[in-house]
Amino acid sequence: MNGYFRRSGLILVALAITGLFCRFIPDKKAEGNEFILKDTKTDPVFLLSPAQWVDSVLNSLTPEQRVAQMIMVAAYSNNNPSNEREVEMLVRDFGVGGLVFFQGFPGRQVQLTNYYQSIAKTRLLIAMDAEWGLGMRLDSSLRYPRQMMLGAIQDDRLIFDMGSQIADQ
Repeated sequence: MNGYFRRSGLILVALAITGLFCRFIPDKKAEGNEFILKDTKTDPVFLLSPAQWVDSVLNSLTPEQRVAQMIMVAAYSNNNPSNEREVEMLVRDFGVGGLVFFQGFPGRQVQLTNYYQSIAKTRLLIAMDAEWGLGMRLDSSLRYPRQMMLGAIQDDRLIFDMGSQIADQ
């Protein structure tokens, strides 16, 4: 169980760092193949939620539940019954804040996501380890080139477009 929390903590930190860079988009090319980034100055959709609702949920949680909301655990949709039972227990009994899916099947991941959301007292944040697209973790999904191949591409705009497509998935 300690491995779950350690791995989940590292994933949460990686997601937070990634989130810092999602606010910027390429504006125009500078010298060479570099981009000048501009701030999009748009808030993410989740920040548009009514503050009263957020405050009411936060105020209804105990200190232990608030800590649990900062923890994300690994989940798999590849017919791993022991992982499914453990994730179910962590969601139901400890109120973890989110899940990070790693391997499996798209249809099964949808079923598990809906099930875990149904037993959670507070909505779960659902994430996925998929830096080179859904095909990295889910079968029957579109596969993109890996980072080593992307490093050989001369046009950075193509890489940006690929990242946009992965984000849309």
